[in-house]
Amino acid sequence: MTRGWSDDHAFSDQELDEGLAARRLIPVLPVPPETEQHWMRHFVLSLDDGWTRDMLMAALEQPAPDLRFEDALGYFPEDRLRWLACRNARMAAVIRAWLEANDLEPTSEPPRRYR
Repeated sequence: MTRGWSDDHAFSDQELDEGLAARRLIPVLPVPPETEQHWMRHFVLSLDDGWTRDMLMAALEQPAPDLRFEDALGYFPEDRLRWLACRNARMAAVIRAWLEANDLEPTSEPPRRYR
């Protein structure tokens, strides 16, 4: 469901409402920012003490921590790649749990993600 996110879907707002009411469609909600920030904090705590950990932890204490975290990771390309792998693994677990909770089976493999 892409209401408000994109103009390229095939459903009108009325069709979306009707599909949700009839249970032909299932809403897909984004991962809450608090959850992603928890993942970020857990990742930072897994790092060795040092400049990277200090800078990323400080980023998480600022307003808009997700943006500050991404900016700070720009200084540490290897740790950025590790973060992306960590986030992708956590997101895959969320997706698998959502599919299972909604008694759905994937019809294809997820697309390969590039860094």
